[in-house]
Amino acid sequence: MDSILRNVSILAGGGILVTLVSGLLLLIRTGATLPDVPYYYYYGVPLAWRQIVWGGISMAVPSTVFWFPFLLDVLFYMAVGYVLMVAYQASRAGWKLKSLPLLLVAVGYVVSVTAYAVWLYSHLPSPTF
Repeated sequence: MDSILRNVSILAGGGILVTLVSGLLLLIRTGATLPDVPYYYYYGVPLAWRQIVWGGISMAVPSTVFWFPFLLDVLFYMAVGYVLMVAYQASRAGWKLKSLPLLLVAVGYVVSVTAYAVWLYSHLPSPTF
């Protein structure tokens, strides 16, 4: 039981750390070239969870954190870590997998979030100004 809690804690800490680091990566920049329309910068990979507004009339720079995509990103990186951990342990033990259903769930989550992010960011609306 202690081993399971330790592994979950390591995965959660690693997932939070990698998600916070991904918040420094610019994913999308939207906005128009008009002087009164601000630019919106979205940060976070695979899902954008941090937004910065720059420009417009006030030239203010408010930052917004969207907590649900942040949580989904943490779970994404936890699933990636779990898949890598199981693959490493299985290669050392001769590929005798004891937790195949959980591994399949983790792989399915990673694939589905990646596919959703690719679909979402390839279908961005074009500005109509």
